[in-house]
Amino acid sequence: MNKSIHQDYMNRTSKHDLAPIRTPSADWSSGVRHPWRSAALVPLYGLLVLFLAGCGPEAPRMAPAFGPVQTEEELKEELLQACMKSNTTGKPVLLELGADWCTDCRRVEALKSEGALSEELSRWIQVKVNVGQYDRHQWLIDHFRVDSIARWIALKPGADTLQEGCNGDPRQWIVKKDTVLEPMSDANSLKTAPEIVAWLQQAR
Repeated sequence: MNKSIHQDYMNRTSKHDLAPIRTPSADWSSGVRHPWRSAALVPLYGLLVLFLAGCGPEAPRMAPAFGPVQTEEELKEELLQACMKSNTTGKPVLLELGADWCTDCRRVEALKSEGALSEELSRWIQVKVNVGQYDRHQWLIDHFRVDSIARWIALKPGADTLQEGCNGDPRQWIVKKDTVLEPMSDANSLKTAPEIVAWLQQAR
């Protein structure tokens, strides 16, 4: 989800300027109350809701959250471990930037459980970064110019980390491929697990 769209949504939902909802309490034609009529309509309304729900497309699966928030120290330690594992196994590092409020991020998290995508991700070292309201881990946001999430960045620690030892700073690593996954908010984004698998295979 784009940063400016998220901010606009937060601004609009913070304003309490909604008009009150009026509920009719009487028969409009006669001005006489008929409570039994309202009671009779309740089952019919329920059936209509169920009918319409059954006719609509199935809602996309969503994960309950993107992932926990890390401190700077925790994140840098995780990145350091990712560097060492990458050098040992030859696997690339997948830096995943997102947030719990981001519907695109939670949709991507749900897709990750699908067979082919889950198998492809086993060939990667994943590092998830919760950016909050774009106000956490600012050094990563600034360096990679993050203004939309879910943002995936495929990385490989530089050759110098083999000779001089690993570091926890991906700004010094090699960017192999970079994309924004917005399956819910962008019609042109990668939307399905097979599409994401193809992107990862190209990046790997």
